Amino acid sequence: FNLMIFSISGAIFGIIVAGFLNLIGQLLPFKKIMLKAILVSTSFWLLLRSGGIVLSIMMPDRYHPEIPQAIQGFFLSVILGVLVSLFWDKKSKVLAGHLFNTGIDNKNVW
Repeated sequence: FNLMIFSISGAIFGIIVAGFLNLIGQLLPFKKIMLKAILVSTSFWLLLRSGGIVLSIMMPDRYHPEIPQAIQGFFLSVILGVLVSLFWDKKSKVLAGHLFNTGIDNKNVW
């Protein structure tokens, strides 16, 4: 049961990261998509972690920080950034192959 929830949560996290990468990817200082995806993923994780810290300050008896889980979450966000970049590269190669190898004119597609 926990593995299913963990997988669904990771998929939602990945969709959100890909959405932010699509929105702000051109504004990021890196040229490589992997660095951009890792930056977006870890930034989103840091935002969620900051919310957890605020909750633990407001209600310390209910929400308490777990350092090992935080370290694990950070590394998982880095791995998710790498996975998003791999799928992003695959998507762009498929689109490029479809547009350029089949003789479709780019002006008429967009």
